[in-house]
Amino acid sequence: MNNAVLGHDPRILKTNEAAQVEWAELYMRLCPVAGIRTVIAYAQAVHETNYFRFTGQANASWNNPAGLGVSGAIDPDTGAYIGNRFSTKEAGVRAHLGHLLWYFGHYHPEAGFCATDQRHFGWLGGHKHLENDIRQLNGRWAVPGGNYGERIATIAYEMEQP
Repeated sequence: MNNAVLGHDPRILKTNEAAQVEWAELYMRLCPVAGIRTVIAYAQAVHETNYFRFTGQANASWNNPAGLGVSGAIDPDTGAYIGNRFSTKEAGVRAHLGHLLWYFGHYHPEAGFCATDQRHFGWLGGHKHLENDIRQLNGRWAVPGGNYGERIATIAYEMEQP
């Protein structure tokens, strides 16, 4: 099983779920530009959104396929869950990829991925330069998230099967 996050994955994601088609097309178009394997980023989004049904805390209208900024906290003024919101699905995918680059990347692609991620700069500091393995996100992306990376790797592996 290839758990690498960075690299090129020419495999075309196939789905017949209407809710997933637009998301899949965005990941297939943007991941190669960011230098991130499509199947890994897409598998993470599938995990975070329950196959783009958004049955967790993040609402589909947030266009946040990676659960960025979602921690279970409630805004005391609105009573709504706190989490990053993006104006379009593409902006949400770009932020997701920018956040993966924050953990694993050593550069900033010219396509503006990192600038879209609201948490990429500032108090979180510079790039983390983690080993190129999705399992390195355990306890980092989703806390406590002990098997977070393994769950994503399993989804990706299943997607790659004929």
